[in-house]
Amino acid sequence: MSYSFELGGYSRPVTVASPEAQTWFDRGLVWCYGFNHEEAVECFRRAADIDPTCAMAYWGIAFASGPFYNLPWKLMSESEARTSLDTGYNSIQQALGLLDDHPPVEEGLICALSRRFQSDQLVDIDVLQGWDDAYADAMRKVHKRFPNDLDVIALFAEAMMTRTPWKLWDIHNRIPSDGADTLEVIAVLEGGLGYVSKNRLQPHLGMLHMYLHALEMSPTPEKALGAADQLSGLCPDAGHLQHMPAHIYVICGRYHDAIAVSEKAISADEKFLELAGYDNFYITSMCHDLHMMMYASMFAGRYEPAITAAETMIRTLTADLRGV
Repeated sequence: MSYSFELGGYSRPVTVASPEAQTWFDRGLVWCYGFNHEEAVECFRRAADIDPTCAMAYWGIAFASGPFYNLPWKLMSESEARTSLDTGYNSIQQALGLLDDHPPVEEGLICALSRRFQSDQLVDIDVLQGWDDAYADAMRKVHKRFPNDLDVIALFAEAMMTRTPWKLWDIHNRIPSDGADTLEVIAVLEGGLGYVSKNRLQPHLGMLHMYLHALEMSPTPEKALGAADQLSGLCPDAGHLQHMPAHIYVICGRYHDAIAVSEKAISADEKFLELAGYDNFYITSMCHDLHMMMYASMFAGRYEPAITAAETMIRTLTADLRGV
């Protein structure tokens, strides 16, 4: 069961008939936390192929096929939205059909996600966003029942954030944006991070990732420096997770650290794309990581890494990709 990518040792035990299927599920979940949803879908499908009775494998396929913080419904093309709805709805229906004798938390996660995929047919954007609201509300109930479940915490926080992506803060007035769940997101994540620290648990990829996003546009991004330090290097071949600490480092003037994690992120991206190909949404993450390298290097007065990143982006964004 060899795999080309080193993702660290994170695991969420689920109801599954074989250790191999569990391993593929874990890989899919880590890729979700690393915003590489296409690879996550492939991993969850491998889990479902090995164990067709694993409801959480189908939950994973649905979740990874849906919107997320960097690709909400409103930014999807019509084709992308149709594919997302078709895959998401049919996968979550398969999961619902397998719920006999599953733990309550798995039932909660699956039923909650069904609120995001209420049909396999394309509907107006207002309806889709309403489904996101319904999913976040359902996850709030799951979190209330399982407040110390680290994955529930991370998934609930992301559900709230995806309601108002990149609009958690009114940066001009330095307050949470109207209609956003910003303060609840922070409270939930800080509660989870505190629980991890108190019980000396391993750092949680999803919570750390979401916390950096929650605070990066806030008046106090420095509060997330500890989380950034924890996330750095935690998942070696997940480029986006390697990159994320730079969001906080660069804002707080730690340009050298932003450059260092960007180097690791770009190396991981190159490894992934060399094996998976460049015809995927994840290519946008690599370009973002290259842009962060340019940005941090320029602030640090370092010409060579800045120009190298720019030249790499030019080579990466071929005419075919620019025409998409």
